[in-house]
Amino acid sequence: MHPNHRHAGAVNRRHVFYIDGFDPKGPAHHHALYRRESARQTMVSGVIIQVGERLNLDRHSSQWQLSANEAGARTDTTYEYLRWDDIVRRHWPRGYMALSASLVRTGWRYLKSGAWKRIAQASPGSQWAAALPVAATLLTFGICVLAGGLGWKLAQAAGTAASLAAGMAASAAALAAGMAVERRVNTGWLTRIYAFTWLQAGAAVPGLEERVDAFARSIARAAQRSDLDEVLVVGYSTGSILAVSALARAARRALQEADGSLPPAPDAAATRPALNLLTLAQCTPILSALPQATGFRQELESLACGPPVAWFDVSSVIDLGAFPHLDPHAFAGVPGRGFARLVSPRFHALFGAQSYARFKRDKRRVHLQYLMAAEYPGVYDYFAITAGGMRLDERLAS
Repeated sequence: MHPNHRHAGAVNRRHVFYIDGFDPKGPAHHHALYRRESARQTMVSGVIIQVGERLNLDRHSSQWQLSANEAGARTDTTYEYLRWDDIVRRHWPRGYMALSASLVRTGWRYLKSGAWKRIAQASPGSQWAAALPVAATLLTFGICVLAGGLGWKLAQAAGTAASLAAGMAASAAALAAGMAVERRVNTGWLTRIYAFTWLQAGAAVPGLEERVDAFARSIARAAQRSDLDEVLVVGYSTGSILAVSALARAARRALQEADGSLPPAPDAAATRPALNLLTLAQCTPILSALPQATGFRQELESLACGPPVAWFDVSSVIDLGAFPHLDPHAFAGVPGRGFARLVSPRFHALFGAQSYARFKRDKRRVHLQYLMAAEYPGVYDYFAITAGGMRLDERLAS
């Protein structure tokens, strides 16, 4: 169907750039997740989506094709997964003791820099989420000491060797219990995120800046194409930070092209696609709160002052891993307040009462729900947004 036969926000062809959060799993996992959950969502929304096979373009990018039928109209989408999982794996502390040492070091850094206080004042829910790993680790080691001392006291009558063995056994049991709790609650994930973001703020992650530059070049090339109706950049969780940086750099390339700093694209006079940014469970304050993250704050500001971009952030108040209803520009103290439209996914309306009661107790599932199917249709539908026949700004404008 020709674009003129559909309303102004209709999409015939789209290019999605997806940037995942701090996760060592790569595009194969996300492709399987998208295929499974989009099929489930079809039963709810009626938007029929066909998901093609995954193709590795290079070591930094994978993509697959989507074909969707929404209300009788077809939309074709190229879904490109921008990879940084290799960088994540290089900064993924393994072993409980290494993770605990990283936690203590990172907690002290955020406290000393004043970032912890700023996060706590702006987002109490995120404050408690960040405090959970610290509390869990201190509690575990405290119990280890108490258990060891108690075992020693109880076994003193049996002799020194037995006392030592009993104390060590009690401490080991307490440590094992603490490790089991960490695996169950997954507090180590938050520890790794905050530790990595501290390094990111100081540009101390080898290869990361170059990777974001490569993302920006890919986005800028797509934004110059006249055959696309929408270029949609999606940043999930801590991927929201990289999405902002990549899109700001892509926009800067567009401005340099406009003023002659770069040669113009061959189709510079053609109609350009709408450029939209969707952040899910956004975590930009983790970085922008750090005093040394001046480069990121400048990118936040330039995004609001550059070429037209529609930014919608979808974050839930029950998601302790996100910063819901927190204006990223206002928090960072840079111009652009109100540039990002803050939207609730209204998870409570996407599930039945009993399902929702179970769902909201599982905080890990809550953080993943942005990328998963629901029980009932709603305005927030990740698969309709990324594959359906409406632009992001049209679909979420209400």
